[in-house]
Amino acid sequence: MEIHLNPQEKAILQEIEYSLVLVGFQFEGFADDTVKVTAIPALIAESKIGTVLDDLISEYKEGSGKAEISEAEVLAEGLARNLAIKTGDILEPDSQSALINDLFGCKEPAIGPFGKKTYTILSDTDLDKRFS
Repeated sequence: MEIHLNPQEKAILQEIEYSLVLVGFQFEGFADDTVKVTAIPALIAESKIGTVLDDLISEYKEGSGKAEISEAEVLAEGLARNLAIKTGDILEPDSQSALINDLFGCKEPAIGPFGKKTYTILSDTDLDKRFS
């Protein structure tokens, strides 16, 4: 699949190419205003390649000036945001269990990659208040 890029996007893509290759992307032919994507990570649908790369380039552009955030972290956040399960998506019971198991296998399960709480613990009293 070929992706069309402006000169600034092309330069950024070439700058982050190594990190993208490490997560499963492969590119060839950085000619003029196009690049050929020859491989993508397994979790990305082929129809979303352009959107994912656009988002990653934009997020890298915004986050690259922050000294405390590495290139890998910026790209990991971007991929996480793009591959996240969206509100309203329905998961099979096995996928639900796997998601919960993966969450609690994380170093910090209470906080998501974007600093938001992932869950809240409610006491019996809290539940009674909500349903009375």
